[in-house]
Amino acid sequence: MTTILIKCPPKAINLGTNKIYSSIHFFSSNVSHSIVSVKSYSNADTQKKEILKENKGLSGIYGWINNVNGKSYIGSAVNLYNRFLEHFNGYKSNILLQQAFEKYGLENFSLYIFEYCDKSVLLEKEQYYLNLLNPEYNILKNADSRLGLIHTLESRKKMSEVKLAENNPFFGKTHSEDTKFKMSQAKKGVKHPFFGKIHSEVTKDKISQAQGITIYVYNLNNELLYTFTSATRAGQHLKSKAHTILKYAHSGEIFKKEYILSLKILSSSST
Repeated sequence: MTTILIKCPPKAINLGTNKIYSSIHFFSSNVSHSIVSVKSYSNADTQKKEILKENKGLSGIYGWINNVNGKSYIGSAVNLYNRFLEHFNGYKSNILLQQAFEKYGLENFSLYIFEYCDKSVLLEKEQYYLNLLNPEYNILKNADSRLGLIHTLESRKKMSEVKLAENNPFFGKTHSEDTKFKMSQAKKGVKHPFFGKIHSEVTKDKISQAQGITIYVYNLNNELLYTFTSATRAGQHLKSKAHTILKYAHSGEIFKKEYILSLKILSSSST
């Protein structure tokens, strides 16, 4: 039996051998937890192909463990192959876990399959492990109740764009080429109220907000939730000022403890 002893923080890892199961012992103060996993991979980097091959089409509960500091992440998936592929590619991966992957390297992470189970009991079982281990990399400590209702990134983007468009007074309308030309000339000509004026940085910021800077809103699992055509629209939806939206979009800090705002599409988490 492979036994991993983890203290908080860990000082050593002791390994034994067994052909079937791995038993993981977590020690925190005077409390310890022992979990038997059905599969384990001690080096997630060198064992990528093995991990994907052995878990294709299977659903279950899994856990990542940082072999350097002992921190962990608990997750579940209807299709473990797809979920692990997302983790490896940094797509829709938990942002804290992805940052740790980039900082320590996949070679310093072990992956455990705690259980293979039917998708109907995934949330219940995932919640059990979340309550038991209180993993540090899990931002949300409640199992995701949206199982089976998750839209693809492209679908969410289209839905958001449709909602925004329907509220636009010009929704469904198109300008003729002549009208477009006149509008363009009006902006450039002497009749334009800002013709010949130099704007301050504050004014430029306000104009940008009014004219529209695309704001992308992600949840803490780095999944795109909304796309807004301006900071003002994003602020209206998120009940905040436009300048506050821009501040968080530029800084990358977590907004209202549940959103990540960005000025561009995030293909992966970054640290």
